[in-house]
Amino acid sequence: MRSPTAAWKMALLAAVLVAGCGVDQISKRAVADNLEVGERVEVAEGFLDIRHARNEHAAFGMLDVLRPAIRRPVLIAFQLGGFALAAILVVAWRQSRVADLVPYVLIAAGAAGNVLDRILLGGVVDFIFVHYRDSFSWPVFNVADVLITLGVGLLLLNSLRAKLPKTP
Repeated sequence: MRSPTAAWKMALLAAVLVAGCGVDQISKRAVADNLEVGERVEVAEGFLDIRHARNEHAAFGMLDVLRPAIRRPVLIAFQLGGFALAAILVVAWRQSRVADLVPYVLIAAGAAGNVLDRILLGGVVDFIFVHYRDSFSWPVFNVADVLITLGVGLLLLNSLRAKLPKTP
């Protein structure tokens, strides 16, 4: 079987980018249109809620020491830089296997989704709240965060796979 041409690969990767960013934006709009900030809907009792939150900060409170007037442009620049770097790597390495490029596209899709929120809304819409009753909770996140995490995880797996000895 022939490998896909560079043009087909780029079209496929562009579709992944648009779909990822689109699902992120649609899910955020659905939450923002149907729940007030702070309102939540229980999905799985004691484990998963949909909770409308707005995040004007970075993940885990990073950059909270910066004034909002400085923090927002810094976060937008950082996310645009992440998107641009991922896009440049995909184009530069377009001859690589699709599986090696998908992680970068997932990261770019997540960065694009979150930077759109920051530019248009002043902060990111978060809504996935994972917790275990009252004893554990993860910070509220969104589809873009999932895409970025999945992309980084796949990069790590690809890196580990590359270090494995080749079988004859």
